[in-house]
Amino acid sequence: VFPKPVVLVEGILIFAHPSLRELFTTTIFIDAEDDTRLRRRMARDIQTRGRNLEEVKHRFEDTILPMHNTHIQPHKETSDYIFDNNKDDLSRLGSFCNLVDKLIQ
Repeated sequence: VFPKPVVLVEGILIFAHPSLRELFTTTIFIDAEDDTRLRRRMARDIQTRGRNLEEVKHRFEDTILPMHNTHIQPHKETSDYIFDNNKDDLSRLGSFCNLVDKLIQ
């Protein structure tokens, strides 16, 4: 692999590793409210993982949400850009692409 001027790195816990975070010159936090994340998780887990509604809600409230609040959410405030990902349509995708274009020029 040869170095490039721009490398996009994605991952839900990518900011949680200080040694990795130090390598980034620019960070973008893709944000969604708790209820949006729960709704999306319910749709995915019920449809593709065969879980029931109560199981998904219980797991989200007891495990996912506390872990998000501890390991992911704190990095929102230290990110260079925060991208709102609460809508379920692709209307915001153009805005995100414009932001990335601006950053790589």
